Amino acid sequence: MAEKKKSGGAKKPVKSAKSGASKSSAKTAGKKYQSEPTRSRTAHAGRTAPGAERSAGTGKTTKTTKTAAAAKGTGSAKKRTDFTGASKRKTADPKKKVTVTSLGWSKVKTVTVCVVAALVLAYVGWEIYYSYYANIDYEKALTVTVLDTIEATGIAVRDESVVTTEQTGVLVSTVHNGGKVSKGETVANIFRSSDAAQAYLRLQEIDEEIAQFESMSTAAEESAGGIASIEKQLGERMVSLSRNVMGGDISSACATSDDILYLLNKNQIATKVTDGFDNRINELKAERDQLAAQYTAQPTGLTSPRSGYYINSVDGYETLLSTDMLPTLTPEMLDDVRQRWSEPVNAWTVGKIADDYIWNIVCELPAKEAERFTIGKKYTLHLPWSDVESVDAHLRYINIGTDEERMLLVFECSYMVSELAAVREQPITIELARYTGMQLSESAFTRNICTVSVPEDTIASDSDIVEIVPEEKKEEEAGNTTAATTAPTTAPTTVPTTASTQPADTAQPDDTAASAETNAGEGSAEQQPEQPKKPKMVKVRKWCDGVYIVWGNEVIFKRVEVIYRKDGKMICTTKAGDNSWIKLYDQVATDTRGLYDGKIFGGTV
Repeated sequence: MAEKKKSGGAKKPVKSAKSGASKSSAKTAGKKYQSEPTRSRTAHAGRTAPGAERSAGTGKTTKTTKTAAAAKGTGSAKKRTDFTGASKRKTADPKKKVTVTSLGWSKVKTVTVCVVAALVLAYVGWEIYYSYYANIDYEKALTVTVLDTIEATGIAVRDESVVTTEQTGVLVSTVHNGGKVSKGETVANIFRSSDAAQAYLRLQEIDEEIAQFESMSTAAEESAGGIASIEKQLGERMVSLSRNVMGGDISSACATSDDILYLLNKNQIATKVTDGFDNRINELKAERDQLAAQYTAQPTGLTSPRSGYYINSVDGYETLLSTDMLPTLTPEMLDDVRQRWSEPVNAWTVGKIADDYIWNIVCELPAKEAERFTIGKKYTLHLPWSDVESVDAHLRYINIGTDEERMLLVFECSYMVSELAAVREQPITIELARYTGMQLSESAFTRNICTVSVPEDTIASDSDIVEIVPEEKKEEEAGNTTAATTAPTTAPTTVPTTASTQPADTAQPDDTAASAETNAGEGSAEQQPEQPKKPKMVKVRKWCDGVYIVWGNEVIFKRVEVIYRKDGKMICTTKAGDNSWIKLYDQVATDTRGLYDGKIFGGTV
């Protein structure tokens, strides 16, 4: 019994020690599990031994562990079982994660490589197709002339004197509009009735017809060459009549039709279709005599007060504008003139006399456009409302008023005809410049690096230069240079040798003459102006303007010089005799995308 009590008494501290050891071993096992998740159940169970050994302080490790396990009971075993099961589950999950992640990254890399390879193959395939089977749109390089113009409204300014009369009746002008008259010359007739005025006009027409028919009498003597000339004139007049009708120029169409009638009648006589128009001439003379006998009253004539150009109408600007105002005329002053202008109401006004054949035209422009003009320069003015298509005029003044955004341009013209005499205010087109060259689309423009020669002094300021091409020295050039330098040295040496063999007294006059010739030569050289030295040319690689042309199945870069651009078009010039520049009728590609110099393609143009 004593032994049982002793052993039983000894179990209590062992139980508590083992219990503590069990707890500490569990904690230790947990820590070991976290750092080594792949250990087996045996390893977890064995970790409790050192704890129990330290608690009991004895050397019987196996016995103490078994006793502690027995004392722990079923709960401890269950706890270890659960712990071990959890350890199995936690040990399996990280392995699965690592395996899945490794497989996913491999798939991503495979898909990425496949996509990149597909894109590369597609790009290469497209380039091959575009290079060999794509079509290239092109246009031919043709020479055209383009005008750089500005639209404006012009007002004619002249020194004019109004012609008036107090007599009543029907007024008939005797001078055509814009005709030159002298002082005291009759410019118009006043008739008492309209019948008398019509009879007067009919008499003038009869006289003109008789003169035409009488001039045709010589057409019967025309040769074959004369008949061909008449037919040629008929063709030209028919074309002119068509243009006049299409352009709405009624007065010119009437005059052209009269010329055609005259040429037709003349051709009939020349080709022996008729012997003449004597019967028609007699009829006209009889009509003239009858009208002259019926209207015997003489009209009252109006004379010109001064020499100049007669204009048979007035518009109200005669007293508002004069050439004396032009040097100081501003846009604001012109606005005031327009506000004060009104239609003439004087019934006694007959016409006006322009003092000089020189007349002026003023127009207002924005300051931005007016800055493109130069005083004293000659410009071409197109007059769409006049029978005269265009006139040349010099720019005299550019006047600025209070508003600096508006400018008034004053042009001077010395061309006066009847069509311009009645012009006062109308739209005008001012021609700034005229460009002649090859017209191409702006989409055809491109730039490429070319090897060209430029003056040495322009290299520093040319930003398009990429690099300077080093000079290549050839052995042949070096040999030629040596021969060229040695040849002159041997020739002059023979002349002094011959002169030295002569006696001294005979050599002096020759030397004097030679020195005189030398001095004369030097004097003439000093009088002649020095010719400018040619700049040294250096070969460089630089960016050049140009286009791509299609030559067979090859794309070639050609240089151009653009001188004008407008509305998607450009005018280019070239250099004759240089194959690196564009030529007339070259096939120019209108779309430069995907093109480069030397590209070979298999499509069609």
